[in-house]
Order: sequence, then C-alpha cells, then structure tokens
Amino acid sequence: MVIDNTLLQSTLKELFKIARKDGVITEEENDIIDQIVIDTLEYSQMIDKAIEDGIIDDEETQELKKLKDQIIKNAEATALADGFYKDHEKELIKKLYDLLNSFYG
Repeated sequence: MVIDNTLLQSTLKELFKIARKDGVITEEENDIIDQIVIDTLEYSQMIDKAIEDGIIDDEETQELKKLKDQIIKNAEATALADGFYKDHEKELIKKLYDLLNSFYG
C-alpha cells in the first residue's frame, strides 16, 4: 500500500493532537476521525490501483484530487451531522486539509 500505516498513523496522531487540545475528544471529533480513516484507506486503494501500470496518468490524477476533496467534504458533513459546525471541529478539518496537501500530494 502506497499510503502505509506509518503515514496513516502520522496523520491520525496530528488529528488526535488537535482533538485533544481542550483535554477531551468529543464524540463528534471521534466520528470525524473515523470518517477520515475510512476515506484515507479508500484513497490509498485508489493510488494502488493507479500505479499498477507504473504511472499515474492525468485521468487518475484528477480522480485522486476529487477523492481528496471528497475526504474534506465527508469530514465537514460529519461535523455538521448535529446541525452545528463547532470551532474545534473547524480546527480539526483545517488540520486535515493541511495534512492532505502536505502528506498526500
């Protein structure tokens, strides 16, 4: 798997650091992180499939970008599930955005 456990663990460590900032990981924060794990694994599988032929072509690059954008949208939708987008959830999603752009290209 291209996105190996070390990279996923680094991502989760950073997200949990933000979630724990106030001393409590809320159910909403945990739900957001759970969704991120699911989506990141799907992203990794898509990368694996894309590199089977040795290159990632333009179409595959676009699909990967769409999935990265979808990871953010899913995290936001999870945050809004209770009808509110709290500051700590916004901070968590901002960190996710930063991590996706730095770790996942």
